[in-house]
Amino acid sequence: MTSVPSGSATRWVVVPDTEGELTHTLATLEEVLLLLQPMDESEVVLPNMGPDELHALQNVCMRLFAAEGSGAPQLYAPDGKFEYVPLFFFQLAEDDLDAVGRAVVQLGSALLPGGDAEMREALRGFSKRGQTCEDLVMSFAQAHGVLDLEPDEDSRSLVEGLAGERGRVVLTPEQGDAYRRYAERFLALHFNDPLDRFLFRGA
Repeated sequence: MTSVPSGSATRWVVVPDTEGELTHTLATLEEVLLLLQPMDESEVVLPNMGPDELHALQNVCMRLFAAEGSGAPQLYAPDGKFEYVPLFFFQLAEDDLDAVGRAVVQLGSALLPGGDAEMREALRGFSKRGQTCEDLVMSFAQAHGVLDLEPDEDSRSLVEGLAGERGRVVLTPEQGDAYRRYAERFLALHFNDPLDRFLFRGA
């Protein structure tokens, strides 16, 4: 479990193991923001693209990397047979989440008619083969949405019962229900593939 960020309100974040996809998406967003930083003090900082937003994203990445590096419990359905996708638990500063969200929204606005040409060019440079700038910004929005899922009774129950666990953990029936409901919220944002839904829900 990672240490608590200081200086602002924090929230617990519950993130499934995406096998590096979430980490990669945030790292790409960081590269985009780095490219858009002023070269010197004479340059004007682009709106919501400055050092504050970059620093906030780096804080988020650092805590995600630390959580992934510390490992996660092996979660099993209440019958002890089906293994669920592992969950990582860590805390993020609300201010950092808000700042990253502003940056993603700003990148999205750059793709609208009359949007910022420098931002569009940066996005074009990081788009993979067959991926549009819109696809890239959507991946940023999905990643931020996963981190910024509003805490509810299910996420609080999972944090309380599992955040400090390691090794094999068989969920109680109540935890199993909370996991499945949380998985539905996550999948609505991040995955649409039927196999992914099976790996999360077992059905």
